[in-house]
Amino acid sequence: MLSRPAVKLLAVCAALVPVVALSSPAKETAESVRTLHLKARGGEAKLRGLTSVQVSLVTTEGDKVTTVTSVRTRPNRVRYDMQKDGVVSAKAFDGAQGWYAEGTAAPVKMDAQKSAKMAQGARFDDILLDPAAQGAKLALAGVEDVKGAPDFPCGQDFRSRLPEGAPRRRRRRQGRRPES
Repeated sequence: MLSRPAVKLLAVCAALVPVVALSSPAKETAESVRTLHLKARGGEAKLRGLTSVQVSLVTTEGDKVTTVTSVRTRPNRVRYDMQKDGVVSAKAFDGAQGWYAEGTAAPVKMDAQKSAKMAQGARFDDILLDPAAQGAKLALAGVEDVKGAPDFPCGQDFRSRLPEGAPRRRRRRQGRRPES
């Protein structure tokens, strides 16, 4: 399983996928890619107007089914519910404190370190909506050709947001494949 910072970086990289279809690689800057990304996701006003987002994931491995549901709400609250092998568990951040529960047990407060990690993952807004407010600096790291489509490698500087000792890996996503 990826660490929260790695998941956040991966999410930002993957979030740029809609931009590939709308851009001309020769003239792109970090800001123009950011603008195209926001436009592809419905526009800055629409994104700022969101109050909640729910994502569900179902995986099957052999005869085992795992269901995970993530619900994010403003301001910076998140809840993850997971059902695996008949066991239900939940993790949440209420804006101030992280909590977890398993089965029918009462929720338990997370220690300060785990709660801080949950707080990082609870940020509601897409980092490209307001990078400076989230401590990120955008940079276009070039343009590469991936199966005939332009790809904009991640060039965001997240180091100031990663916990001490967290791995500093650069993950790249692949560009969108041309329509066949």
